[in-house]
Amino acid sequence: MLQGSCQSILHARDRTEFRNEVVRFTRQLGFDTVAAVTVVDHPVSDTEFVAIVSHWPVNVSSRSVRGYEPCRTLWSSTSATVVFRCWSPNMLSTGPVPTVSAIAPASGPAAGGTSVTLTGTDFTAGAGVSIGGAAATGVNVTGSTSADAVTPALTPGTLNDVTLTNLDNQSGTLADGFFADFTDVPQADIFHSYVEKLVRNGVTAGCGGGAYCRDASVRRDQMAVFLLKSKYGAAHVPPPCTGIFTDVTCPGTFTDWIEELSALGVTGGCGGTDYCPASPVTRAQMSAFLLKTDFGSAYAPPACTGTVFADVPCQGGLFDAWIEDLASRGITGGCGGGNYCPSNPNTRGQMAVFLVKTFSLP
Repeated sequence: MLQGSCQSILHARDRTEFRNEVVRFTRQLGFDTVAAVTVVDHPVSDTEFVAIVSHWPVNVSSRSVRGYEPCRTLWSSTSATVVFRCWSPNMLSTGPVPTVSAIAPASGPAAGGTSVTLTGTDFTAGAGVSIGGAAATGVNVTGSTSADAVTPALTPGTLNDVTLTNLDNQSGTLADGFFADFTDVPQADIFHSYVEKLVRNGVTAGCGGGAYCRDASVRRDQMAVFLLKSKYGAAHVPPPCTGIFTDVTCPGTFTDWIEELSALGVTGGCGGTDYCPASPVTRAQMSAFLLKTDFGSAYAPPACTGTVFADVPCQGGLFDAWIEDLASRGITGGCGGGNYCPSNPNTRGQMAVFLVKTFSLP
């Protein structure tokens, strides 16, 4: 006995599959034996009654079928009689194809449980929602252009398609609509929005295991990839390496990127014929790398004044003018207390801000 006058929608391609689906659905309600009666409406309004009896033992607690949440039962008997009013896809009249244009919020904890609102067109009552291929819960179509749902558990640090499927099986998808947060960059983190933009622009996928490593120093080899992908886009492929630095093996994971950065005149290495790929990039060095990558190797910053940061006094420092230029463009406000901390390693969290602001990543 089901609660109230609830119904459930079951999909099937033929009579046999429909019968099996009803049995499977009823068993998933958790009853040990099943007796089910279905009412099938054909397009010509010809009603067909199908009686199905099964005495299979079941131990299933799930209450969802193909993305739809069935009516809940309060009856704890070991058998059930359930009446369904059902339509199969080929029996439904086809409506407009739905579209999904936005989801808000567009990111949340990978563990799931975030309440979201989908916006689009031609949503119909009873539609299902999936995010990253997993069924969302609590789906409520509030109108033809809006639907609410709760996100499922997802893989941390990933972009996930958001799909709404109407009862006629037509669906609309917002590609990469929802970002599942990295484990070490939660929603409240000051770097979250910048890190999310890096992921959405294909600049980074994190450091592995669902983490971004926000506090880790950016290495010089990694920096080459960050800079060039931010400037040219995620699809950019650098030319093959030739082996110009003695400490950068060709071929290698970062070698093509390092050599392209050198060919563009952004870097000449760290001295001699070395590049020092594993060395951390300092905040001072980062200022020149960013502006040269953005404006070209011939770019020269305005003369420094020594009045911007207390620890950048403009007394012959190699990067002083670059640091002040970066500040004048609103790319950095320093490290706090009126300082820039030029000698400090540039962290991956800070790098996200620098890249997004320098290259105006959306």
